[in-house]
This record gives sequence, C-alpha cells and structure tokens, in this order.
Amino acid sequence: MGAVTLMMTPPIKRLARTLIIVAFVWSIDIIAFSFTSTLWATALAWVINIATVAWWANTPRTMFQLAVKDEMRGRVIALFGLVSHALAFGWFVGGLMSEAIGPQATFILSRVFVLSLYQLAYFRSSEFRQIGQDS
Repeated sequence: MGAVTLMMTPPIKRLARTLIIVAFVWSIDIIAFSFTSTLWATALAWVINIATVAWWANTPRTMFQLAVKDEMRGRVIALFGLVSHALAFGWFVGGLMSEAIGPQATFILSRVFVLSLYQLAYFRSSEFRQIGQDS
C-alpha cells in the first residue's frame, strides 16, 4: 500500500518536510501500537506502519541521491546501504531495553528519540530542508 501511494505521488519538492511528516506519523503509529490490546486495533496500526515504512525507507535514499555530486553518488549510496545494515543493532538494543523497561516503554522512548533526531536535523540545517527543491 505504501509503495503504491509512493509510485502514484507526483514528484515531491520538499523532501525533508515529507520525511519529518512520515517520521511523525510512523512514530505516533508505533506509540499507538504499543497501547493496542485488540486484534483489530493492532492490525490497523500494522497497516499504517507498513505504509509509512515504504515512505520512510525511500525518502532518505532520494535525498542522498539529490544532495551529493554526480561523481560521489555511487559511493554515498553504497555507504548508505552499509550503514542501513546497522538497523539490526538497533533491534538488539531494543530487545535489551524491552527486557529492562518493558515493550511499551521501549516503543515510546525509541520513537520519541528518533523523532527528536529528525526534528533536530530539520530545524538546525537549512541545507537539509533545501534538498530536492532545486530539482
């Protein structure tokens, strides 16, 4: 569903804003998921999660491709791919946190932390906000 909406959307000029919105929706969804206790609420949260992940996964890749010089693009995207594999370490840390403070608190704290990082990048960097506006 997320991939289909991504393909049907016309070119986006404000990629950083899109990334912030997607991160916000995804974070609120994960926090809501942590409070679910019925199958239907969990299923709805999971559908929203899947849709936002498609946007979250593709928007930064597009931003990297637009932000780097042509001769560096392949190297930067390869490095981005390598760094993306570090997500597995995040799952390890999340598991440790979940054991220590519980799954619900882990979901909430992780999303507040991640969303704070996105907002910090957005509000502190005018270059970040400008990516894609010239294309």
